[in-house]
Amino acid sequence: MNDLLKNIIKTYGEMELWSAVDRITVVANIDGINWQKKGHPGLFNNTQIEIYTKAQFVRYIPIDKNWYSTYEPNLVRIFNRENNTLIEELYDPRQSFTGFDRDSKWTLLQAVYFASYAMWNYFNIPFIFMSKDYNIKELDIWSEEGIHLRSIQVTFPDYITTHNKQQIFYINENGLIVRHDYNAEIMGKGGAAHYLNDYTEIDGLMFPMKRRVFKRLDDNNTSLKPEPLLISIDINNLMLK
Repeated sequence: MNDLLKNIIKTYGEMELWSAVDRITVVANIDGINWQKKGHPGLFNNTQIEIYTKAQFVRYIPIDKNWYSTYEPNLVRIFNRENNTLIEELYDPRQSFTGFDRDSKWTLLQAVYFASYAMWNYFNIPFIFMSKDYNIKELDIWSEEGIHLRSIQVTFPDYITTHNKQQIFYINENGLIVRHDYNAEIMGKGGAAHYLNDYTEIDGLMFPMKRRVFKRLDDNNTSLKPEPLLISIDINNLMLK
């Protein structure tokens, strides 16, 4: 195992603790200009989210809506909250984005798909990197705002639904991931720089409670964090089960 990855896992909590977790339940405010551009402003402003750790499964329960959603990589569904009847569903959701770019509008099911697979990744990282199916390569030191960060390039296995195949993670001196770079394929492969802040220890595991996503510049420099803010994620409550 990569020595840097060992240090990251140790910082986030022991694998024994993580292995005992089946589900992460959060209450979050998810906002940013991305949701306006995609035709769904305020869609996830006040939402309970259940993120599973043993399978790629996510459930969104918007607190002020009359529906909830379920996500699996090949199927997204929306149900009536009162009687659990199926309202609509989308098989093979990834293919529905063919030809889309940054300006393309999304259906509700497409928005749920993006939000679901993204949050599954965010909350299962870095522990999923312990699998031999992930290829980890340490890159050069990256300096940003006077801070030197170590970095790793992670190549994801084909069976994991994520933004794109190869992504880069930047780690501070404490062993915490503070920046995550990717190219969201379903948005036309636009480069994103995703910042993680306000880490909190919960039941022996570390979680960032604030996330901010900005456009990544051509030179990889986002120190000015240019507007607009694409996506913001604020976690108000987090429980492990």
